[in-house]
Amino acid sequence: MKRKNHKIESPDYSRVIIANNLDSFIFAKLGCSQRELSLTLGRPATITEIAETINAQPSQIREYLNAFRQPVSLDLRVGEERDTQLQEILPDQSISPEESIVQELFQEDLNNWLGLLTPIQREVIMLRFGFGNERKLTTKQVAQQLNIKPAKVNHIQQQAIKLLRHEQDQLKDYWVC
Repeated sequence: MKRKNHKIESPDYSRVIIANNLDSFIFAKLGCSQRELSLTLGRPATITEIAETINAQPSQIREYLNAFRQPVSLDLRVGEERDTQLQEILPDQSISPEESIVQELFQEDLNNWLGLLTPIQREVIMLRFGFGNERKLTTKQVAQQLNIKPAKVNHIQQQAIKLLRHEQDQLKDYWVC
């Protein structure tokens, strides 16, 4: 079997060469199998299910799918009249310098605010409300992580909140109404 190379040139003139041993028949068979399974199962098919359908190894399916993943240009024209670029409708994931400064100041004030608490109170509040890792934990999860009873977590949380309410003016500027 002859090795086929696909050359892709990007706007910045860099080149990516994707070498593969696939022919269009295998790719079409893979696509059909994937669509049929999705319709039958009512969800996207897993790589294992696709592999079983076309009598291939899951590693081969993964390789096939990666080889034919095609990049899409942000300059691609979309819409009925092709008057809008794709990059115009995609959300901007970056934050502005102003937002960055506000986040930095908020973090500094939050750390000062939490500094008023005892270490165990600070840990409970941070875990319960997702400060630091952005994942809020339930009372039961916090209790398991700190190896204490859930009732104790609730008690510590209530004490900490009571204490912080007296100092709430410090963070009022950041509250969104």
